[in-house]
Amino acid sequence: VKDHRLIIVNMNVLLISVDALRADHLGYMQNYLPNPLPGSVPPTPNIDELIKDSIRCTSMFATGGSTKMSFPSIMTGMYPPNTSLSNL
Repeated sequence: VKDHRLIIVNMNVLLISVDALRADHLGYMQNYLPNPLPGSVPPTPNIDELIKDSIRCTSMFATGGSTKMSFPSIMTGMYPPNTSLSNL
């Protein structure tokens, strides 16, 4: 029986959060989108290089109606009404 558990040693986590950044405006995403932008895409060489050895999370959704409500949820794992920051 094979052990299918993933063992991660010395893992670094870097969360890049950008408000209102569309996936179709990132250079590396042009290979994954069903309808990429025609013509030139603004270059994003640093993000493109970083993503080569990274895990992409492509199935995400917002827990709140604005960044102000959603970002505390990302950082705490709680829904916006349960964070003390949702009333800012």
